[in-house]
Amino acid sequence: MINTGLDKTRREFISNLERYNTLLAGSRAALDMRRQEALGRYHRTEQVPLDVRPRISGLTSYYSNDIDFRDIVHVVPRSTDTADAIALNQTSILPCDASRCAEIAREALERLGEAIDQSRVKLDTTLAEATAQYALRCDATSHAGYSFVLECPATVAIPANGAAVVPVTMTILSRDFDNLYPTFEISDENLAVAITGSDAKFQNLTDKYLAINAQTIYYNSQVQTRTKRIDLAPGVGTTLAIDEFVTPGIRIESTYRQMTPDKAERASFRFGFAARYRLAGAADEITLYKLDTFNVGCVISNGIRPGSCHDITPEAAPPAGTDETVRQDEPSGATSDR
Repeated sequence: MINTGLDKTRREFISNLERYNTLLAGSRAALDMRRQEALGRYHRTEQVPLDVRPRISGLTSYYSNDIDFRDIVHVVPRSTDTADAIALNQTSILPCDASRCAEIAREALERLGEAIDQSRVKLDTTLAEATAQYALRCDATSHAGYSFVLECPATVAIPANGAAVVPVTMTILSRDFDNLYPTFEISDENLAVAITGSDAKFQNLTDKYLAINAQTIYYNSQVQTRTKRIDLAPGVGTTLAIDEFVTPGIRIESTYRQMTPDKAERASFRFGFAARYRLAGAADEITLYKLDTFNVGCVISNGIRPGSCHDITPEAAPPAGTDETVRQDEPSGATSDR
């Protein structure tokens, strides 16, 4: 040790060796934590604000402005590898030439400090470049009942303040329609029934109490009768969800998949409603009944833009299997079970 001079520098050598090992381990941990925190921000793409500006083409007449494009246009991190940014390689100090051990340890410590600074800069630069622009994914082909082709830019720049403006083009190919019911009205001097959208409204037109003892919905070959009583005070109405009156079979019949205007124009369905009611103090029950044939395209148009279409062909007689008989001396649509 005396001949090599190591005795004079061994304390410095040991100190630098310990500092090197401590600095290497600590820096690796600190850089990795910094990388994880940065990547956490980098991968939290749901926090990237988007101002999606769609242009709709294709079957624009079927679009009801009911798509939240933030559900189908997504920001995703661009592919990047930050592993190299924190690749602090360990320098082999031992074994060493005894005459140069202190110098080797000193040089290794200096190079480690430089590598740490470079890794910090590289890590920050890599993530800054990766988060300056995010990739966009808009590969959905269906959403909210629509089938479409969606196009958007490959990447989007994220401003320091505010949301990123994203122009997208949606070409609508078709649309699904569930629970497709027509706008339907039936009435006599006592009771009015109106079906609009998914609601059925019953209105007592008299100054007497009125009890509706049965309600029947007709949809093509499906017939469903509900016997839950509905009591209406004089001049009072009530609105119920049409779901209370329908069966799974009617739900299937009222579902139309992948509709286009041409396809809808060629389709039709039969829909009707009947109500059996009694006025307070009356001995007899009266049946209100009507059945019509509706064009699917027309019903769809009215559902999107109410009142835009009128295409109804009244049925001349009740469907087979019903026992209602229209009274000739009563208003149209009213029957009596006397």
